Amino acid sequence: MTVREELLIGGEWRRPAAAARIAVVSPSTEEVIAEVPDAGPDDVDAAARAARRAFDGGAWRGLSAAERAGILERALGILESRIEEIGRLVTAEMGLSRRAGSAANSAPRDWLRTSR
Repeated sequence: MTVREELLIGGEWRRPAAAARIAVVSPSTEEVIAEVPDAGPDDVDAAARAARRAFDGGAWRGLSAAERAGILERALGILESRIEEIGRLVTAEMGLSRRAGSAANSAPRDWLRTSR
């Protein structure tokens, strides 16, 4: 899985305000498996403002239930197409066994399936 150097804020990938990074450490091996941007206060404020704009005037509010369901179906398809890749990453990040990681990774997919 590719780890982005940017933060996703308001639907756009942006460089973080500061260069700080967070090491993602596997608790089972204590190995650094990735480094990700550390969102600082300016980044959090920008994300909160973007979320407020999306909530107040975004397109989601005006969509019908059928249109929203279609978007969630596409999200489910994307998740399912990457389930193995995501499962490996979640398993490493959480220090889980493959079996436990598989169960944890299936939860969002199962929730989307049963929410139809």
